[in-house]
Amino acid sequence: MLEVMMMLDSGMGSDAESLRVAKLLLSGALDASFVPIPEAQTAQADLRSKDSAHVAEVKRITSDSLRELSKATAKHETSRDIPELARRWLVLIDAETNSDSFPPMPNFVEPRPTERLQLKAAGFSVQSKAEREAEFRATHLGPRKPTPRVKGLIDALLPYLRILEEHGATEMSRGWQPLVKTDEVSLAQRAILSAVGSGMVSSFVPESAPAGVDICLSWGYHRTSRPDTIASRVQTWLDSDLSANLRESLARAPEGTRRHAVLVFDAVSEPEFEYMASVGTVPSIALIFPDEVDVLWTVFRERALSYDAEHDWRSHVIRSIAV
Repeated sequence: MLEVMMMLDSGMGSDAESLRVAKLLLSGALDASFVPIPEAQTAQADLRSKDSAHVAEVKRITSDSLRELSKATAKHETSRDIPELARRWLVLIDAETNSDSFPPMPNFVEPRPTERLQLKAAGFSVQSKAEREAEFRATHLGPRKPTPRVKGLIDALLPYLRILEEHGATEMSRGWQPLVKTDEVSLAQRAILSAVGSGMVSSFVPESAPAGVDICLSWGYHRTSRPDTIASRVQTWLDSDLSANLRESLARAPEGTRRHAVLVFDAVSEPEFEYMASVGTVPSIALIFPDEVDVLWTVFRERALSYDAEHDWRSHVIRSIAV
C-alpha cells in the first residue's frame, strides 16, 4: 500500500517523551523502578533499575531527513509572490521515511533441491534464503538521500525558473531528461534537480493568485500491515551504523546486568505504526542481536513488543498510556 503525504510540521515527539514512555514500559513489564542515568562525557545507557539489575538505552527510530526538513520548512521561507515570473511554481521536497531507509525484507523463498540442481547445471549461482536475506541487509543499511537545503532555496531556484519560462519549458519535472545535454534549458533543469534532490517541480498559470514559488515537504511510503516488516526493519537498523551509539552505551553496563534496547517508533515516519499500535500480533522472524543487547523492545504508542532468545516475541500494553 502506497501513501503520499504533504505537510510542513511533523509533530514528532521529543527524546524526553521517548524516555518517559520507555520508563513506563520497563517499569510495568519488569516490575522494577527505573531512574535516569546522569549524562556523562562517555556513552552510557539512559535508564537503570533501582536494584541495578537492568539498564536500558532508548532510541527513536524516525527519519532524520523528515525531521530536519520539517524543522527547516517551518523555520525558513517557503512561499514568495514574484511578479516578474509568469507562473506559480510548486516545489515538492521529498523526505525519506522508514520504508525508504529500512525497507521491509522481501519474502525470499528457499530454492527447492531440484531447482537448485537444475540452475547449477545451467551455470547459475544459487543462493539460499538466508544468503539472499543477508545480501539484502548488507545493501540496505540506512538513509540514502541527501537532505536538500531549504534555507535560501527560492533565491537559488529563481534564475533557473526564469530560464524555463523564457523557453516555454514548463512541463512537470518528471518529464525532464537533462542529462548529458548542454543547452540552457537542460543546464537549468539539472541545477534545479540538484537543489531539490528527488523532489518534484511543477507550475501553472495563476488566474487570481500572483505568480511565485511555493515549497512543500512531501513523503510517501509503503505499508505492508505485516508484523514481520517491523522485525525486518529492526534487524536492518541493528546491522547499520545507526546502532553504534546504542551498542557502545550498553557495552559499558556492569557484568551481569540485563541490557535492554528500547526502540521508540513515531507515527509520522513509520508506515506500520497505526497497524502495530492497534493489534497484538507479533512477528515470526527471529532477530540476531549484537553482543551488547540482551532484550529488545519496540514501542508504538500504548503498545510494545519485546524480543529475546529465551522468550521470542511478546506483546505488551503500556497501561499508563492506554488508560
